[in-house]
Amino acid sequence: MKSIKIKLKHPNQIKINKLISIISGLELISRDYLVVRLKEIEVKVYLPFKGHYANYRKAYPHINSGVLQNHLRNLDKTIKSYIAWC
Repeated sequence: MKSIKIKLKHPNQIKINKLISIISGLELISRDYLVVRLKEIEVKVYLPFKGHYANYRKAYPHINSGVLQNHLRNLDKTIKSYIAWC
């Protein structure tokens, strides 16, 4: 997995903009992905993880692939935990 290192000790505008871009992209992905997964749960037809990942990879090429995969997996874990809690 590739990592992105951002030293926040010496922030400059480029580093801040990159971090804001990543965070805002992940926020948009979260909103969309939760709606997509809710529809899948309602109709009980599930797209494999690779399918979801490929769709978001095309839509958000500026986000590191490892960050995107980790984020989608964390969202899936959160959904499963919530369903189990209910």
